[in-house]
Amino acid sequence: MESRFATIRRVVLPCLAAALVLLAVGDARANTVYSNLGAGGTFSGGGILVCGASTDCGEIYWDATTFIPTANYTLSEIDIALTNEAGTNGATVQLVNSVGGLPGTTVYETWTLSGLPAYGATSLGSADMLMSSGPAVQLTSGTQYWVVAEPADSTTKDVWNYNSTGAVGNYAFSDNGGTKWNFDSTGPQLAFVVASEPSVVVLFLTSVGLCALAGILRRRKSRARTPALQHCRR
Repeated sequence: MESRFATIRRVVLPCLAAALVLLAVGDARANTVYSNLGAGGTFSGGGILVCGASTDCGEIYWDATTFIPTANYTLSEIDIALTNEAGTNGATVQLVNSVGGLPGTTVYETWTLSGLPAYGATSLGSADMLMSSGPAVQLTSGTQYWVVAEPADSTTKDVWNYNSTGAVGNYAFSDNGGTKWNFDSTGPQLAFVVASEPSVVVLFLTSVGLCALAGILRRRKSRARTPALQHCRR
């Protein structure tokens, strides 16, 4: 008869290893919290300027758009359709709270981008991917969040491209560094996608549970066959 420790080594430990693999490859199974991108991460060729003070825009421009999760999530990443037209290639992007329907001052996460695709690109590249880092950002169901794009420096002239799927949504811009925001909800929404992995822990626990159950059933089956096997032995 197989010992309990042998069963653990043969059944449970491989199950734990498989469950850990699920955690390691969780990004491949990321769930979409919100997206207005087209197939293959595509977006429109036009958009709104994100400008530094010394560009031909004439003043600073910060842009922002919003989303509301329909469930509780742990943020995995945000992909944003930013392209560079001139000046220092890059941007600062923040995930912030909403106050009175406008971007607030509570910053949940900040990313610094560089090497953005040239203006005219219509699909996401690796430079547009904002991986969540540091303490996990918890997104609460029914809560409005804003994604804000700022120029890398005074020479930066970026474009946050519109979506190509016809999505209309909230948009805000600031020409004074975020002190005051102007709001519009009638135009095309800026293109972005928010992803999360709420199912990874569930997959882990489910895998361990199913493997443990399989081990128990196998052990019971082995016990049930033992008398017959012993009777046939000589």
